[in-house]
Amino acid sequence: MKVYRVLILFFVSLAFLFSWSVVSNVEAASIWPTASATLCWQASYDGVPLGIIRLRSVSMGGVYYLLSGKISTNDGKSYIGHGTAQVNATRILITVNGSGKSAEDMETGTAHVILSASTLNGSWETMGQDFNYIDESTDMEHETGKLTKIPCP
Repeated sequence: MKVYRVLILFFVSLAFLFSWSVVSNVEAASIWPTASATLCWQASYDGVPLGIIRLRSVSMGGVYYLLSGKISTNDGKSYIGHGTAQVNATRILITVNGSGKSAEDMETGTAHVILSASTLNGSWETMGQDFNYIDESTDMEHETGKLTKIPCP
C-alpha cells in the first residue's frame, strides 16, 4: 500500500511540474508568436522613419527563437540579418547581426533590441562599421532609436 502512495505522489508531483512548465512558457510568450511567423517593425531615430525590419521567427523551444530576415532603409539600402530572441513575461530581448553592400560601401553591424512583450514596440541600439570603397576609409558607428510593430508590407 505504501508503494502505491509513493507512486501516486510521484505522478501527481510530475503532473504539477509539467503543468507549471507549460503555464510558464505560455505566460512568457505574451503576444510573441509561438509558431513560425514573420514580424515587421518601423525603425525610427528621433521620430524620423529610417526603414522597415522584417524578420522570420522560428521557435527553438522554451523562450528562445531564431530570427532571419531583411532590413530595408528608406534610402534604398538592404541588409540581410539574423539573430536570436529571448521572450519572457514583460520583455523580449533580441540580438540581430546584419550586413549590406553597395557600389560605394560595405556595412556590418550588431543591434541589441528590447521590446515590450505586450506591444512588441521598443528600442534598438546598434554598433557597426562601414568601409568606403571610394576613399578606402573605415568608420565606426553607434546609433539608437525606436521600433514600432507594423503589419508586414
